[in-house]
Amino acid sequence: MRFGYCTNLLNTQADGTGSQFINKGKEKGFDYVELPLAQMVALNDADYNSLKKKLSASGVTCEACNNFFPPSIRLTGNDVDYGKIEDYLTKAVGRAAELSVKVIVFGSAMLKYTRRISNG
Repeated sequence: MRFGYCTNLLNTQADGTGSQFINKGKEKGFDYVELPLAQMVALNDADYNSLKKKLSASGVTCEACNNFFPPSIRLTGNDVDYGKIEDYLTKAVGRAAELSVKVIVFGSAMLKYTRRISNG
């Protein structure tokens, strides 16, 4: 059995990746790290390359990613923009492939708003 750890749940950095915990997980004996894909896609190239270097230097692999889509990418409803989805997927899957990610968790992104549904 292999054990991974999700860094963005502990995040205190502005970029939302929780990358400051990559080495700590390795020190504690975890097998791999699970990084947030939407936050990695949002990084500029220099910051993303810095994250890749940190990951490589740690000796831990990123076998899984969570947060597949950010809340700004609507997948259902009237506001779907298929071009935006395709552009995002190209970058997201490309970055995941560079890190040899094997699993991407579809999951739920944080909602920007909530809506009350009435029973009447």
